[in-house]
Amino acid sequence: MVIWMLVVITFTCVGTLIFGSLEAFQSTFQVFIVFFESALGEWDNEIFEIPAEEGQDVNEFVKTVGHIYNVIFLLINLVLMLNLVIAILSNTFGNYADMVNGLYYKQLVSIFPVFDYDDNYGCLACA
Repeated sequence: MVIWMLVVITFTCVGTLIFGSLEAFQSTFQVFIVFFESALGEWDNEIFEIPAEEGQDVNEFVKTVGHIYNVIFLLINLVLMLNLVIAILSNTFGNYADMVNGLYYKQLVSIFPVFDYDDNYGCLACA
């Protein structure tokens, strides 16, 4: 979680420096909110639009760089969140790893009364 916060703060500071002339990037807090919402799945690519009077070439360049910047942030965010989920699942698996055989044999013993002797397969044996 600390690494995720460092990534968001880093992208916030760099975003403020690069896109400081845009309306959504005027203050550090606004940029932090933009990236926090982006991490939660609510991103808006229209924030990288420059008003038409400043020129079309600059607008296209800023939009392209903004989209790439946002995609890089989202990919890093995805990798960090997947890493968090994998860590939680591996910890849960580690907690139950010692009980696997016991739980298996408990289930096996609970269904023994249902089994009948079969001429083809013989009897069920567990060691």
